[in-house]
Amino acid sequence: MLNNYKHLIPASRLSAVEAVLQSLFHDTAIDHIELLSGGLSGSTVYKMVVNAKAYVLKLDKPEDRFASIRSEILNQTAEAGVAPPLYYYNEEDGISVTGFVSSQPIRAAMKPDQIIEKLGKNIRLLHSLSCKANSQDMLGTVDGLISEFQQSEILSGWIIDDVLVGYGKIRPVYPWRDMHKVLSHNDLNPGNIICDGKRLWLIDWDAASLNDRFVDLAAAANFFVHTEEQERLLLQVYFEREPTPVEKGRFFLMRQVSRLIYGMLLAGVAARAKPANHLHDQEVESCTLSRFSKLIKAGKISMNTYEGQWFYAKANFNEALHGMRSSRFEESLCLMVGFDDKGQNVTVASK
Repeated sequence: MLNNYKHLIPASRLSAVEAVLQSLFHDTAIDHIELLSGGLSGSTVYKMVVNAKAYVLKLDKPEDRFASIRSEILNQTAEAGVAPPLYYYNEEDGISVTGFVSSQPIRAAMKPDQIIEKLGKNIRLLHSLSCKANSQDMLGTVDGLISEFQQSEILSGWIIDDVLVGYGKIRPVYPWRDMHKVLSHNDLNPGNIICDGKRLWLIDWDAASLNDRFVDLAAAANFFVHTEEQERLLLQVYFEREPTPVEKGRFFLMRQVSRLIYGMLLAGVAARAKPANHLHDQEVESCTLSRFSKLIKAGKISMNTYEGQWFYAKANFNEALHGMRSSRFEESLCLMVGFDDKGQNVTVASK
């Protein structure tokens, strides 16, 4: 079945892949296989065409300790219509076959409010699923990323320092230990949100876990929500009601944390792609998200290059600092003190 494509499949996984394809498609010849992505996470992803129908073949990294958990996540999200159909997944061989969605540029296919409304509904549906999954220690994750980032010394300066000071204000008041965790994707960037022209699909569940609901909301918002009206729409669709002041405060603070996280992660990705003997440009102030968007649209920069990744990392730090310098930042910090996750004043309730 794979005679013409054996060079694309790791030799150690070839026999297992052939067994899976034989089980699913019997003696049907594979029309085509091409590599979609692979390398950074340890997983490798292919587009596979059989009988003129496209599928996604994914090889998880060997010895994945969350394989059994991912099986349940893939099944439930596919059944709920949040993710593409699942045709095969085996936790022992780490191979999955899912439906392939012919993607269209999301911003060309839908108006901004349509994107936000569909995202809000998808995230709400995802968070409603009752699924066994590992629980994310969000505070530990963020602190660990900051420690690694500081030790790397790849990016520094007053903007970075001020953003970390801002995080130092969020850290002691944000309800990290909120027990009301939900099944979360944890990486809702545009690359993991596929548009078929009519609906949105969420893909790549490698980072999924039980987590704070505001992690997914904040990540999606940072890519697609740019006005107060759009923020209100996202939260209204998600909660199916007006959000409370505390919910809006948590959302705003998590947006800044999310920008900090993406800034650190993209800086690390860029550092690994840095040309030999190249010195990282440490200037951050001129790297804004609005400027990045204009450069992307003009075709002058790409997220697939070192330059694009480095610029985008710095733009996220810049945007986080802008949020942390706003009056809403201080207001949101104050809202966290004395309130539980439902917006109830625990000081008053205890009297």
